[in-house]
Amino acid sequence: MQFTERSRDLYEQIAGYPQPPLVPLPEPGDLSPFQELGIKPGKFSDWVTRTAVRLSGFYAFQTMLPTQIETLLRRVNIRGPALYAPVVAAAIALRDDPRQPTPFQRAALLLHAMRSLRHDVMTAQLPPDTVSDDVLEMGQYPNLFAASFIFEDGRPRIFKSTAVSPIAVVVEGRIYVLDLDSGGSAATPADWATALAAIARQSQDQGPVQDAPGLLTAASDATQRVAFPQLLQNPVNAQSLSMLRHTFVTLCLDLDAHPATLAEALYLAHSGNPRNRWQHASVQIVVFGNGKACLICNFNAYLDGNMMMRAGAELQRRAERVDLPAKTAVAVSQYTPLTWGIPPETLAQAQADVERVLDRQQATFTLPAIGANFFRRHGLAPVPTFVVALEMAAQRMLGRPATITQFLAMSKYRCMDLVNGQRRHAGSNTGCPAPVRPGCTRRGGAAHPASGRSVAARSVASGAPPLAA
Repeated sequence: MQFTERSRDLYEQIAGYPQPPLVPLPEPGDLSPFQELGIKPGKFSDWVTRTAVRLSGFYAFQTMLPTQIETLLRRVNIRGPALYAPVVAAAIALRDDPRQPTPFQRAALLLHAMRSLRHDVMTAQLPPDTVSDDVLEMGQYPNLFAASFIFEDGRPRIFKSTAVSPIAVVVEGRIYVLDLDSGGSAATPADWATALAAIARQSQDQGPVQDAPGLLTAASDATQRVAFPQLLQNPVNAQSLSMLRHTFVTLCLDLDAHPATLAEALYLAHSGNPRNRWQHASVQIVVFGNGKACLICNFNAYLDGNMMMRAGAELQRRAERVDLPAKTAVAVSQYTPLTWGIPPETLAQAQADVERVLDRQQATFTLPAIGANFFRRHGLAPVPTFVVALEMAAQRMLGRPATITQFLAMSKYRCMDLVNGQRRHAGSNTGCPAPVRPGCTRRGGAAHPASGRSVAARSVASGAPPLAA
C-alpha cells in the first residue's frame, strides 16, 4: 500500500469538533504589549516605538493579521523544530496491567489501544477537552499518530503520514517495520504479539548490533543537522528513513530491563537506553521485560502536556478493556529489518551529545498519597500548589527566592501555542503562602486560572531523568 503525507497543519482541523475562538488581537496602534518588554509609556517613548514599528513594516502585518492569523497559527512551527530529544521529550509511566501480561502481550494491547484512539480522534468520537464551559483546541491530537521528524532539503520538519498499519519496532538497537494488517483484516493482537516475539528472537540470534541508528535521534541539533543530510546520500539509509516516515507509531522493546517501580521505569524509558529509541517519532511506546510500560512524547512534535496525559490515560483504559492475546503458532504479520550505513565517528559524536546532558543522580520520585483526592480534600489547586512547593524547595537550597518559568496552556483559543509564565515567591522559606487557590499563578500581573495541567506534565521533560509527581 502506498502512503502519502496526511497534512502539513500543526493543528489539524477535525470535522465534528467545535472550534474554539481565535485569540483576541490588540487594536492597530495599541502600544500596551510593548510595556511587557519594559518600555514605559510616555510621549517620547511612544513616538520612538511607533516610528520603529512603522519602519519595520509591523503595522502592515498587523493590518492583515485578522484574516491570516488562523493560517499562521495552524501552520507556522515556532518550536524549532528542536531535535535534542533528551532535553525536550516527556516520559509518562502507565500503571501496571493487573493481568500481568508478557511484554509482547502488553505491547500488542497498547498497539490495539493506539489504533482505537486514532479512530475516535479522527471521527470526533473522543469527547473534546473542556475547562468549565470552554471547549479546548483538539487539533494537536492527530499528532499522536504517524507523525515524525524528517530531513528534507537539508532541514528538519514535521511529517504526518496516512499510514495506520506499519509500525516501527526497536529491539536491541535494531529497527524493524512490522505491518499490523499483513495477516489480513482478521489480524488480531494475538498475531501482533506472536510477530513481536519472532522479531525479538531474530534480533537476539543476530547478536549485538554496532550501528544503532536510534542513537543519532538523541543527539544535539547541531550533530543531527549535519549527520542526517549526509546519511540520506547513502541509498541504503535513504530507503530505511523513507520507510520510517510512514510508520504509525514506534514501539521500543527493552526486554533486558525489569524496572521494579514506575519511577525506575520512567528513568529507564527517558534516559536509560538511547540506542533503543527512535526519537524522531512523535510518540514511542516503551515496554520492558516485566511488562511495565511508558510513553515518550515529543513536545516539539506539537504534543502538549494536557494531551500527553489524557492520551496516556486513554491508552491504559482501552488496553485493559481487551482480553489478553492468546498464543498463536505462526507469526502471520510480516516484518522487515531496516539496514543502515552509519560512520562510527557520527555515532561517537551522538553518544557524546547524550552523555553531556545526562545526570545519573536520582531525579525521578513518586509522591505517595498525593493526588486529585488529596488536593480536593484540602481545597487546593494542584498546579499552583506544585509550583509554590517547587519555589520553596529551590529557595531552601539556594538561600534566596527563585524564579520559576512555566509553560501555560492556551488551548481555550484556536491553534494557540503555549506561553511562558514566570512566578517569583518572595516570602519566607519556612511557610507556604496560604491558601493556595486556583488562579494564584500569575503572568504580567494578570491571574491565569489553572489553565495548564501541562505545567505539571512538562515537569517530566528534562535532560536529567524525569520527575514523576
